[in-house]
Amino acid sequence: MLVEVRLMRCRGRRLSWRDIDHGKVYRGELRTVCAVGGGDRPTAAKLLRLDGLAGNLIPDLHEPALTGFGTEVFNLRGIERLELDDGVYGVVQEWRCTPVIR
Repeated sequence: MLVEVRLMRCRGRRLSWRDIDHGKVYRGELRTVCAVGGGDRPTAAKLLRLDGLAGNLIPDLHEPALTGFGTEVFNLRGIERLELDDGVYGVVQEWRCTPVIR
């Protein structure tokens, strides 16, 4: 599914609505991945580049959950991998996704 994603958190901290609305928009192909034997629940959401090059636009969202749904937007919340100088952490991240009609 082609979507535009706005990040709703920075390093796990919630951004203001103003910062979310005026922040960077990432446009790509939203895909979910299920682990083998993990059932039907997705274990990760990925936002893939549209230019055909390998790689993600933003870090994967692990254990994604649908937290909000509107007429033109839906929200996903999960865990993002954050690498800092003193180690690797898992922080809460939320994606505000707007489907794009091709």
